[in-house]
Amino acid sequence: MDQYFSLVDHIDCWWFICSLVTCTWGDNTGAIGGLLTKASQMGICSSEALEEGLTAAIKALDVSTMQNLELYHNIAAVMKDTEFYKEEERFMRVARHAKDSEKLIQLTLW
Repeated sequence: MDQYFSLVDHIDCWWFICSLVTCTWGDNTGAIGGLLTKASQMGICSSEALEEGLTAAIKALDVSTMQNLELYHNIAAVMKDTEFYKEEERFMRVARHAKDSEKLIQLTLW
């Protein structure tokens, strides 16, 4: 695990998280959530980096409705797996960046 994050400067960790979330589809989101959870527990991925990475992923939403929906599901799955939604203030800041923030909140908390 360290090898993934060691390739990325701590300052750029958010970019790595954004890339993981936006490039992963379907069943692989659980693996990404698990990786990020372990990285957080080991102290190599901060809550700040996770917030920045998820925010960047949301801002990267494509104009295609289908891709938007899949990306919303991916981001919601990562937020569930990492229990990011439990940090309510951070969670709400990230969700506010979504075009349909209610949809993202609903997918995450459901």
